[in-house]
Amino acid sequence: FARFIATPAAYPRLLYCWKLTLSLLDTLLNMTNPSDGFQTAHYFLHPVSYYVGGAFPPDYLAVIKTPMDFGTITSNLFEGTYQTVSEFVTDCKLVVDNCRTYYAGREDGLLFIELADRLDGLMVQQLNALVRYDNSGTGAREKASPVAPLYIPRPSQDF
Repeated sequence: FARFIATPAAYPRLLYCWKLTLSLLDTLLNMTNPSDGFQTAHYFLHPVSYYVGGAFPPDYLAVIKTPMDFGTITSNLFEGTYQTVSEFVTDCKLVVDNCRTYYAGREDGLLFIELADRLDGLMVQQLNALVRYDNSGTGAREKASPVAPLYIPRPSQDF
């Protein structure tokens, strides 16, 4: 039986603490509103265009230079886009910063800003803990540890 060995170029290395970042996202996504019990992050799961018929609002990209949402962050995490904790942290902060920037001074954005503020309260705590871990001795050792090669066995049956 032949074995296939994935080359580093074929599969980018995941962020060394990807499990911690996934847990952080899980915590944020499980947060609910005390007033109605709905998911606080609901409007931040997909790009803004998803919620307004498939296209960004006409002025959105003029105001927001780098759109970001938690679905994109999750994809970036699993695709190996993030190579540092600071890249992950920057994108997480961008989700709420974009909301505040776009809806600042707009009556139609009060709900979204309130949700962003609630998320940010929890997110700041979680991100600070992640950054402390990243700067710790344990984080440094984990970053430096070698990654075992990935062996993908041949399927035992044809498709």
